[in-house]
This record gives sequence, structure tokens and C-alpha cells, in this order.
Amino acid sequence: MNIQYCIDMAAKQPYVRKQSRHYAIVMDKKGRVVGEGTNEYFKSHPLSAKAGKAVGLPDKICIHAELKALLADRQRKGVKLIVARVDSKGQPAYSEPCLVCKHLLQTDFKHIKSIEFTI
Repeated sequence: MNIQYCIDMAAKQPYVRKQSRHYAIVMDKKGRVVGEGTNEYFKSHPLSAKAGKAVGLPDKICIHAELKALLADRQRKGVKLIVARVDSKGQPAYSEPCLVCKHLLQTDFKHIKSIEFTI
């Protein structure tokens, strides 16, 4: 599993205007996927709200693909986060984690050692 898998999975999501098609996976030391996720625009999570307030973006409370994948790794065995985003034509687009997700990685998910994303 690698970045191309994330790009392919993001491209399979239906295109909705003004909504990004992100896909994220968390991998363990052996390269196995231990969590996967997509953006959830109509759901929130207490960790999103807490991190949003901490970085001065209290309105950013929807569940991002990164957080969904990290939460799916219930045993916190993941060491690598891979994130991809595709544009309306299914082409890879810039997907560096936002300030809220970066804050979560620094505070609540310190076990993640590396992050790979589409540029």
C-alpha cells in the first residue's frame, strides 16, 4: 500500500462541488494498513473541536480523512500516515495536513513517525 492506493481511493469518491476528495491510511511497522478514512463533512468529533480551538480555528470541527484513519487505528500501532487528495478530474492535488490535523498529530497521535502526502 502506498500513495497511489490513496489516490485511487480518493478518485473513487463521488465529486461534490466545494468538497475535497481526501483519502488517508495509517500503516504499521510491517507496512500493513491499520486505519483508513475519508473526509466527513457532516460529522464532528471532540478531538477536532479541541484541536480547532487550540489553533484558533474553532469552526473546523468536521472529521478529516487523517483523523478518521487515525481513529480507526484503535490499538495505535500505526507509525506512518499517508494522505492523498484528488481534484475534480481525479488528478492528484496538494494534501498536506491542515493546522488542525498537524496539532492532533503533535498532541494526541505522537506515535505517527512519518507523513506522506500528495503534492
